[in-house]
Amino acid sequence: MTDKVKEGMNMRDPTDEHRWLRWYWVLVALLAIATPAVAGGIHRKAGTSGLAFLKIDVGTRAVAMGRTMTAIPDGVNAVYGNPAGLLKIHDKELTMTYTNWLVDMKYSHVGYGLPMSDRTAIAFSGSVLDYGKIEGRDLTGFPIGTIRGGDQILAFTLAHRRTKKLGVGLTIKAMREKLSDEKAKAVGFDFGMIQQTGVEGLFLGAAIQNLGSRITFVKQADPMPFTYRMGAAWHLFEYRLQIGADALKRRDAPFEYNVGLEYRPMKLLALRAGYSTENDLDDGLTAGFGIDVSSLHFDYAYVPYGDLGNTHRMTLTFRYGKN
Repeated sequence: MTDKVKEGMNMRDPTDEHRWLRWYWVLVALLAIATPAVAGGIHRKAGTSGLAFLKIDVGTRAVAMGRTMTAIPDGVNAVYGNPAGLLKIHDKELTMTYTNWLVDMKYSHVGYGLPMSDRTAIAFSGSVLDYGKIEGRDLTGFPIGTIRGGDQILAFTLAHRRTKKLGVGLTIKAMREKLSDEKAKAVGFDFGMIQQTGVEGLFLGAAIQNLGSRITFVKQADPMPFTYRMGAAWHLFEYRLQIGADALKRRDAPFEYNVGLEYRPMKLLALRAGYSTENDLDDGLTAGFGIDVSSLHFDYAYVPYGDLGNTHRMTLTFRYGKN
């Protein structure tokens, strides 16, 4: 690439970045205006969306930090929160997550991502929610034996670094829901961006999730839990301390606000804590840690849900094949 071409690319960066920043702050203003207007009555729509398992957050690191994931890149684990976060990966990345979910349910996720160039990365991922054993009953309430069910997602993510400071991403999801002999399918899309600001270490993010078709289950058609989210992250002391904050709105729930932090007392250990208003079954606090040993990374998150019990989430990530 010639110096003139490079110079031309750099001349486009400020224009693109400023345009995206203007749109970001327009959305922030709309979110702030909409909050008091609708938060009081929006709870009446609770439960009106299908595919409720889409509300389960994937990234263990983000969950430990109060579910702050919009502006904090987290490689393959970021694809369901903000697809642009995939641009963090510089090596091939394989990640596996297991969660002891509420009651007898189990949630598992596997993802594989790789950089295609300095500006582009792709990822393939899949998630499974197992409902566990459910006691089936007929219309009269008579037991008819144990039934099984679950949900599955297969996803493809493409992320592109449009400028030096701006990244965008797109995720395409194929979803399937099953309970006994009843099945339903749907296709959805997520879109996100992450912008590095002029303030050192400060990033802004925005994402739209679960755009797509309605899902029809037992003759009942419901929309996906459409969500829009915005966030900010500040990386301090050479990334030893990271602070994040998110605001998000789902179509069938009140506004949700999340804050979290990560502190690294040493290179191989990360301590995390956060708070989320999403969890009204307990005090909303979350906690966890991460351990990095060479190319192997382990993350753990603890989230209490009051009388329903506690959830324990574990992720193992392997990075290899340095570019």
